[in-house]
Amino acid sequence: MVVHNRRDGLHELFSYNLYPGPSAKKGIYGVLIGLGEREGWVTNHCSTVQVITPYDNVVTIMHEGASGGGKSEMLEQAHREPDGRLLLGEDIVTGERWFTEIPRS
Repeated sequence: MVVHNRRDGLHELFSYNLYPGPSAKKGIYGVLIGLGEREGWVTNHCSTVQVITPYDNVVTIMHEGASGGGKSEMLEQAHREPDGRLLLGEDIVTGERWFTEIPRS
């Protein structure tokens, strides 16, 4: 449980948990949102990855979203089928599956 005591000029945060890491992180995120509201800036809850393509283009992607929204998965290698293809989707009614092939480099 995270408790916020918000007053003019004061924002206290109390994190009650056997393991305070996740609760404290969510609490600090709440503090940053509150500061941003007062000072006019935005707090992003995001993960960022930078990719260099085979053509030396640099692409930076920021995925902003709630907990459990797949942000940290951006940093993982793509999950491939045994033959190396990437599964794009599956029709749960017909069972039809769509794939793409991106060579390993």
